[in-house]
Amino acid sequence: MIDYLKILVKQPDIELLMKNQQLNFMREVSVSTGEDSTKSVAHYHHCKITIHDCGTVLFSGSIHKMYNSISGIFAPNYEDFREYKGFNGNQFCYHGLDLARQHLKTLFGVPSENMIIQNIEYGVNLVTSFDPMYFIKGLLPFEMKPFEYKYSEHLAQSVHRQYILKVYNKGNQYNMPFHTLRFEMKVTKMEHQKKDVGITSMADFKTSILTKAFKYLNKHLKKVLYYDRTIKESSLTQKQKIKLKEYYNPRYWSNLTPKERLRNKIRLNQIIELHSQNLKQELLETLKQNWVEFDRLSVNHLGVEFDSSNIVSDSTLLPQRKCPITGLDISMQKPESKLLSNTGLKHYEKFYPETFKKLRQNLLTGQPNKFERSIYDMISKQIRNTFYNNPARFNPCQGNLFGLFFTSFN
Repeated sequence: MIDYLKILVKQPDIELLMKNQQLNFMREVSVSTGEDSTKSVAHYHHCKITIHDCGTVLFSGSIHKMYNSISGIFAPNYEDFREYKGFNGNQFCYHGLDLARQHLKTLFGVPSENMIIQNIEYGVNLVTSFDPMYFIKGLLPFEMKPFEYKYSEHLAQSVHRQYILKVYNKGNQYNMPFHTLRFEMKVTKMEHQKKDVGITSMADFKTSILTKAFKYLNKHLKKVLYYDRTIKESSLTQKQKIKLKEYYNPRYWSNLTPKERLRNKIRLNQIIELHSQNLKQELLETLKQNWVEFDRLSVNHLGVEFDSSNIVSDSTLLPQRKCPITGLDISMQKPESKLLSNTGLKHYEKFYPETFKKLRQNLLTGQPNKFERSIYDMISKQIRNTFYNNPARFNPCQGNLFGLFFTSFN
């Protein structure tokens, strides 16, 4: 939900920062003049802390990546990177966001109200039943601004004066076992989200305001114009087929008047709704499911407390609630749970049916007996057997996020 932040820290405890052994502040020296920089910079869990000589302190980076780094959660392919830059491909729920905020409060020695947000990224990872490239390659100009493509067209972005809309193949970026599309609004001018969301500082990270953030993402995803590559042309009239060739061309939309654009957008959407798999509708429904889950977990974790005594420790500072076999989040289960069990399986069946389908395909074996009467019992048994009988075949401390059975899902 919340990813990149640029924060102005008001009245920070600079002495506390400089004494923190986890922060190695460096100053650059100009090669041409030999003069020292007027700021000191420290890198911290894939983020950056800058202290200017005038006393200004800035934090910048992805708090999602920071949370994962502190918690020991790595990308499935982290060993493939020459310079690993962190991981934000999993779900970032409210308890993680809240603990990350508390971590920064302790780090800087200030209340949440003193962390003023200058830039913010709202984003969601949407697990899809289709290859995200089908959607990404069909993107048409957003609010008259065409999409720019990077990284072999796996990332598309439409750059505007106050924000950048990004759509990219998150699953490909981290070699994740599920098709995962990232939809993101990077707000470069806070004025753009003031009316819809209204976040100004980290004190605003409340469920009521984060609900507005989800609606803000939903609003912009609905506005995305795209050509659905699953359209069945054989079911179209000859006139529709001719128009479809025009719709596929991004330049066609740039030459239309506002009224013509609206009229043709309605026609294209009608074709998509009646003659395709309607990929955007699946994304909208998944976004809604993400919010339902985010809201449910936020209610369950409002009482979580943070141990500030660990602020400079190398050990895991934030609770890691991952099943070591499947790598899936199990925070919806009892606190003492270590493995994905019936409660978690029912949760994934309801909110993430594709994930549950893959679990069934890979873990459901044999016939029910008096001990395992349901599919949940049978899958849970397979997970327990793997954990207790094959401990040498996985190492959760080495970032095996998706575990033994998920390696064949690509």
